[in-house]
Amino acid sequence: MFDVVRAPDLRMLAEVHEPHCLSVYLPTHTVGETIQDAVRLKNLLARAARELGTAGLSAVEVEALLAPATVLLADENFWAHQGRGLALFIAGGDIRTYRLPDPVAELVVVADRLHVKPLLPSVTSGEFFYVLALSQNRVRLLRGSRYAVNELALDEIPDSLAHALRFDDREPQLQSHAATRTGTGQVAPAFHGQGAGKDARDADADRFVAVVDAGVCQHLADSTAPLVLAGVTDLVARYRRLSKYAHIVDEAIAGNPELTSAAEFHDRAWPIISPLFDTARRAAHERVLSREVPTSTSVDEVVTAAHDGRVRSLFVQLGAHCWGRFDDERRDVEQHDARQPGDRDLLDVATLDTLLAGGRVFAVERQDLPVDEPLVAEFRY
Repeated sequence: MFDVVRAPDLRMLAEVHEPHCLSVYLPTHTVGETIQDAVRLKNLLARAARELGTAGLSAVEVEALLAPATVLLADENFWAHQGRGLALFIAGGDIRTYRLPDPVAELVVVADRLHVKPLLPSVTSGEFFYVLALSQNRVRLLRGSRYAVNELALDEIPDSLAHALRFDDREPQLQSHAATRTGTGQVAPAFHGQGAGKDARDADADRFVAVVDAGVCQHLADSTAPLVLAGVTDLVARYRRLSKYAHIVDEAIAGNPELTSAAEFHDRAWPIISPLFDTARRAAHERVLSREVPTSTSVDEVVTAAHDGRVRSLFVQLGAHCWGRFDDERRDVEQHDARQPGDRDLLDVATLDTLLAGGRVFAVERQDLPVDEPLVAEFRY
């Protein structure tokens, strides 16, 4: 299981500014090895304590700052429901954790801002997709990457037609059909009898799809990630016709999805999705190589341009770091050969400002970069 990291989450994390912000990343296990994961976090918190001490905090202050994370070490339920990676952020007495769909390298960063670059494969629309498995008896929403798909908690999405139509078990002789919305915003179900005909069943199916889609659109707010539909042909066609989500892909996973595993969904969805990802990335890649647009591999220039909102697309190497500081008032970038207390990853700074200004970021392995540099930016002007 993992958490959806949306653009608003990234924006919120980017705006945090405290004297001592702690960012911790570690790989985790979806099943088994939970004790090992807790021990790994304990060791990383010990490293964080040393860095916080070096930054001038007393032992009492360090203990208080780390307390929200220390509590997690003995929380068996927390460790029993993990993804393949974990991000943990502490600032201003608050803690936020995100269970990630893909593994991340161990990392501890203490600075006056949170370090978010390892989240990028979970945030940028070019790195993930969704699958909506749709049947009248079971609804599932899954989020996937090139590596795997994982089922999400439905929250505001009904898990079946009966749930969507507020089926009342106390009146088994009735089936719900088209619902109306009250002045309070609550859905008030109407009912039809067992003898109802095709028109009533079609109305029920339309209402089911509409309620599911409203939940999906709320769940995927601000997302441009592609959505693959899985289900029998008529229900998929109905959803496609009525949905307000603008990024449903043309090809669907046909058949009854009720017993399909997450691994099977990934095997069938990835061949549909991968060409879409490759197209967007390849287009940006070719523009950079063509030199028909202004580009730069200078960290100083890219950080400043990203702050100004001039970066259209940014390729940044996963796992690479460039430590230093950026004074946005003086527009001064200072790079350090080795990480110093209070440093930020300047690649992270450029990434955040690019995303917040509506640019595209492609966080890729070194061999997938257009040039042999840890970052390259395509400018808007």
